[in-house]
Amino acid sequence: MATSHDTAFDHLQRDTKGLFAAWPHPGGMAFCRDHTRILDRYFEERLEERRCEHGEERTAFAVVAVGGYGRCELCPRSDIDVLLVFPGPVPDMAHKLAKDLFYPLWDAGRELGHGVRSVEDCVSLSLSDHKVFASLLDARFLCGQRNVFDLLVTAMQTRVFTPEKTVFAAWLGERNAIREQKYGDASGLLEPDIKEGLGGLRDYNQCLWLITLFATGNAFADRLERMRADAEFLFRVRQALEISFPRSKTRLPFEIQRKLAETLGYADSGRLLAVERFLSDLTRRMTRIKAIRESIRMALLAENGAVHAATIPSSDRITLTAEGADFAPGIDVEHHPQEVFNFFEECARWGRAPSFDASARATHAAQTLKRDPPDPGHGLNALRAALIDDASADVLAALWDTGVLGIILPELDRVRDLVKFDLYHVHPVGRHTVETIRHLHDIAKADPALSRLFASVRHPLRLLLAGLLHDVGKGLGGDHETKGAGLTHHMLTALGLDNATISDVVFLVENHLLLSETAAKHDVSDPDVIARLATKIGFRDRLTMLYLLTVADAQATGPMAWTEWKSSLVSTLFNKVLDGLRFGIFPGNDTARTVLETRDKVRQLAKNHHNMPTGKALEPFLEVMGPRYLLQVPASRVVEHIALAVRLRSAVENDRRMVPGGRGGLGVTVWTFRKAHGGWRMEAAGRNDPGLFAALCGCLALHNIDIRSADVYVWRDDTVIVSFITSAPVDAHSVEEDAEHIARSVKYSLTGKLSLDYRLSQKRNSPLCIAPPRLGDDSITIRVDNDATELFTLIEVEAPDRLGLLYDIAQVLTSLRLDIHTAKAATYGDRVRDVFTVRDMEGRKIHDAEQLREIKFALQHSLKRC
Repeated sequence: MATSHDTAFDHLQRDTKGLFAAWPHPGGMAFCRDHTRILDRYFEERLEERRCEHGEERTAFAVVAVGGYGRCELCPRSDIDVLLVFPGPVPDMAHKLAKDLFYPLWDAGRELGHGVRSVEDCVSLSLSDHKVFASLLDARFLCGQRNVFDLLVTAMQTRVFTPEKTVFAAWLGERNAIREQKYGDASGLLEPDIKEGLGGLRDYNQCLWLITLFATGNAFADRLERMRADAEFLFRVRQALEISFPRSKTRLPFEIQRKLAETLGYADSGRLLAVERFLSDLTRRMTRIKAIRESIRMALLAENGAVHAATIPSSDRITLTAEGADFAPGIDVEHHPQEVFNFFEECARWGRAPSFDASARATHAAQTLKRDPPDPGHGLNALRAALIDDASADVLAALWDTGVLGIILPELDRVRDLVKFDLYHVHPVGRHTVETIRHLHDIAKADPALSRLFASVRHPLRLLLAGLLHDVGKGLGGDHETKGAGLTHHMLTALGLDNATISDVVFLVENHLLLSETAAKHDVSDPDVIARLATKIGFRDRLTMLYLLTVADAQATGPMAWTEWKSSLVSTLFNKVLDGLRFGIFPGNDTARTVLETRDKVRQLAKNHHNMPTGKALEPFLEVMGPRYLLQVPASRVVEHIALAVRLRSAVENDRRMVPGGRGGLGVTVWTFRKAHGGWRMEAAGRNDPGLFAALCGCLALHNIDIRSADVYVWRDDTVIVSFITSAPVDAHSVEEDAEHIARSVKYSLTGKLSLDYRLSQKRNSPLCIAPPRLGDDSITIRVDNDATELFTLIEVEAPDRLGLLYDIAQVLTSLRLDIHTAKAATYGDRVRDVFTVRDMEGRKIHDAEQLREIKFALQHSLKRC
């Protein structure tokens, strides 16, 4: 309860605490207004206290709120932007006045942006800095002398706002391009910035600025009403973020989104998580805010002659405006809603998305058509044009946003705003799909090799339809590829497409992950894998379309889905399958001939390789290499491996001379390295030891090197070659020195002088290491597959990432006496998927059910340890 002795600062602290404690009632804009009133009261009371202490000021001034405070948009952690404005030059007393007003706010920990300026300062700064221009557009009188504030408003209006408004509007367009680069398009990002990202609250501010400058509020009343409703939602999100997660700013980090959705009152519903429902709503609203902002800006610039619409030589269906395409005069889409299909077909032909008003009319037409559906296939020409003619995919996005695409392909309406909550997918399904189509068109223009492949596709529409429909099965639970294929078959049949088109598109939808999943899990040199893929795909044209769809889908998914390493694996797999389909020759069809040819190539290459055995000295090395090794490894790398083996023999002999008692040579490894796939290929040679692979993985982890894939080759003389694709070392210039340290660590580990378990535990517990999450059974997935390859058992582990995870898994497999043949690691944000191919020590698959269960239980136990 307030007393007569309470100060302005006391009122501020008490009222602020009460307001924050009461959230979410009020929430949204009402919270912002209440928060603003509390600050307004503080300045009024604080100025009155100062007058009581020092008497009436003789110098005229005004205390002015600007920026978000001026707009009455104060969220819990908003900056409080305030100016002390003087009619003439800033007097000496200004410093003491500012100190009395502002210091209590700093003491309270408030973020304060303040300035002390004359009216002339405000004018000149606004003319040279558009950010100052924008902040003063929101100027609001707080206290002091009102006539000083009126003087400021008049000066700004006559000398800045009126003459410079068109320049300012154009600057906003430039600023938005910078925002997109810095903060991204928040309407379709995994971790959007709800203030500065495109589609965020800054877009709402821009519309208010433009309407204030151009005095055309009534012309955009309907758009502003929609935008305010969406901005109200964003204010509530921002308030929840700043109250519940005080360390966050205005970006929504992935790790807090579940809790944030719960704070905002969302709950799981059907197959959708609460967080997915929240992100779907957020995306839809931010998309609409961005569209309205740009439509208002372009309309005002056009009205003032700053931009001009392109002209159409002849079209009786659309006219072009600065905002986009509009229905041509005389087109009565209200009474003839099917005209909307012709309109979009023409939009695609001219490569111009509809204006805001045209989109609104198209949305109304779609709602009418939904109640009274047209004949199936009526919108096929519009769909075909949007997919083929408009490389920007903007018309396709408009088709989807207006609901017209849902009339043509009904199941797509369900997934437009569907969000997959993981670190893998950057966009909601609708936005991801549009990006996939855009990437397919970019492929046709940008990359020469992929351009040639795109040009070779006999039916581009089939590929683009597959890009449009590849994720239509999401949100139904389980296998979205198979469910999507069934929905695709139904919709394309209803459209009246021919059987060959339907067959290809259904195949592509059902198998759009086939190449990427195979490359991630299997040895792309395995003849069985290549032959099985070629048999499944069947045709060169279908393989080409599948490859292009794989590339575009992964690129549209996000940076974690298409790394240089992943691209290389998928490309290698594609080319091997293509060779099989083109020439009818698969790896392994003529094993003996291929092995002999590889040996001959090695003999030739060895002649020009420094310090390599040649002639009779080379033959013992070739004799100990198995056929499978010579089938999988190119001759050039076989030569490198022989050079490694020569170095290994010398290193082992030297170690045996230095270490007495027959213990010499244990744990000795030699290394080679070169850049590859955006990281490094690091290859080690050692003597066969059951713990060698685990030791190699652990020592690389100790040296901060992430393993992306590993292949293990064992020669008959017990030479082991392990080929790693890794991240780049921390210091690429010291990689040779790093290799020596790693080799020493491996030797110490295998001879009992270094405990990798202990060292990795120390490193994990270091303050410099991000703490691993606490793991439960539901955070770890382990799958064992005996049907993936003819010769190996495949073990797939998905778990939260942590230092030395691959070592932990390898240790378990080694302790169970399993021979590791290959290992591949893929990281998606904070999760890892490691895939191993293994055999028992007799070279057989693992068929014993009890042993398979033990593998799963042992891995679960090891991975749950922190």
